[in-house]
Amino acid sequence: MKRFVINVLIADRVGVLRDIGSAVADRGGNIDGISQTVVEGYFTVILTASFATDDITAEQVRQTIATRFGPEASVTVRDHQSPRDPLAGIACERYVVTLHGPDRIGLIKDVMTFLSGRKINVEDWYVSFAGDQVTHIGEVTVPSRLDIQQVQTEFRTLLGQHGLSCSFQHVNLFRVTSEVAPVRTILSETSHAGSR
Repeated sequence: MKRFVINVLIADRVGVLRDIGSAVADRGGNIDGISQTVVEGYFTVILTASFATDDITAEQVRQTIATRFGPEASVTVRDHQSPRDPLAGIACERYVVTLHGPDRIGLIKDVMTFLSGRKINVEDWYVSFAGDQVTHIGEVTVPSRLDIQQVQTEFRTLLGQHGLSCSFQHVNLFRVTSEVAPVRTILSETSHAGSR
């Protein structure tokens, strides 16, 4: 069994995932993990795929996928090596970070410097623009040893001076206030998903 990490970047069009899935299947592979998005008209996906044979190489998989698209696609394939969990052995809770206000140069740098300086790991991050206003929504893993109220106060102080509103919400609270479903069902789904 061989497993690879595959990344494809291409101008968005209908059928990109179909073509990637077909290329992987034609090589005898099965996609077992996937995260995909479109940003400013560009499609990007990172996925993992397992192949039943040991003699297939990353380059063979890359070439198979690349021939489906031609030179307009950037395709990277590498051997999967189980990466070390950046917060292994540390009790953590998941939070949703939101911020909204005027965009400016260096905003992402300041936000990520704040988070990484407290060993808060970013799991997912989304940004959208409306004129000169920007909205960020991210999912982060926060070490339980941190005082979340202090983290929130420091975060608001950092970004408030630039006119941005922001918050940290526990993922359960975010889901309960954002999704239409019985609270018990939402919390049950979250607990089954597991936390660190």
